[in-house]
Amino acid sequence: DPTDPGKSSVLNWKKFVVDTPSKFSIVACKEDGQQQPQGGVLFKIGLIGPSGVEYASEVADNQNGTYDVSFLPTKIGKLLGNVALAETGAHLKDTPLRTFVIPACEVKFEAYGAGLTHGHAQRPLFFDIKITDGDGKSLDVPTDCIEAIIQSPSLTTTAVIKPINPGRYEANYQLTNPGEYQVICNLFGDEVGRYPLSCHDPINLSLITTSLFGDGIDGGELPEHPVKFTAELKSGNAPLQVDPSDVSFQIDGPFTTIEPTVTFNSPGNFTVEYFPKVMGDYDIALSIHGGRVTDAHPSFTIGGLKCVLSGPGVKGGCIKETSQI
Repeated sequence: DPTDPGKSSVLNWKKFVVDTPSKFSIVACKEDGQQQPQGGVLFKIGLIGPSGVEYASEVADNQNGTYDVSFLPTKIGKLLGNVALAETGAHLKDTPLRTFVIPACEVKFEAYGAGLTHGHAQRPLFFDIKITDGDGKSLDVPTDCIEAIIQSPSLTTTAVIKPINPGRYEANYQLTNPGEYQVICNLFGDEVGRYPLSCHDPINLSLITTSLFGDGIDGGELPEHPVKFTAELKSGNAPLQVDPSDVSFQIDGPFTTIEPTVTFNSPGNFTVEYFPKVMGDYDIALSIHGGRVTDAHPSFTIGGLKCVLSGPGVKGGCIKETSQI
């Protein structure tokens, strides 16, 4: 009886380990669904890895209706498998098949950053991903093997994963509606982390008020050590719900821009520390999620010159006579 591709199937299709001889099986069946009692069926096998690389395969006929397919995957990433009857080109049931080629070592996944736990609707949100081996060394994984799903009872969206450095990635997304969400991270198709996310109401930068106070904005003589000031941010009458990674303080000096250290104290309250090393006029600019807050631009002068005058010319003298100071 002829082999029916719709009744024939692939077995032991799973995740395969990179640079390790691998195998899966084919079961050839007749139209009634019964396994073929003998061999002799020819198959066309296509195994495609990352960047379109094609893996060669060998088919062993067990002479009982089953066949073993051997191959060597050499790249970490997604694997696509096509199995068809060589004579007709008809694909077997459930093919093409998809899986992953995974590292041979232990894999550690870490996600961190403000966009993993909270944010504001209608604003870009970000968090970072780090993937290492068991020894803590960076592990380069194709981005299509990493998935970050942001989910609520009524909405599901997927973050865009961008590579930064080997083993380092940025996940970015945007939510339309405020509410409570779950961020679900998958690596090679398996869940590796789940994080609660609170998405707040959209930020209206025009409603944000700022209060800055402390030695760091008082001006005066050029300091010998870093100086600090406190920033209080409010939206209406309520403290602004942002974290240091949402807030960017920029201090523009006479010849350079200083990136200060920002410490979270409490909701809407931050300590900003910087070290001015040049005398002159300074300006402070504040941005939230990349949007400039217009009323947070105080200016002050650090290290103003002190002039000491002495001599009879500053104490008075005779008219029409030359005086010296």
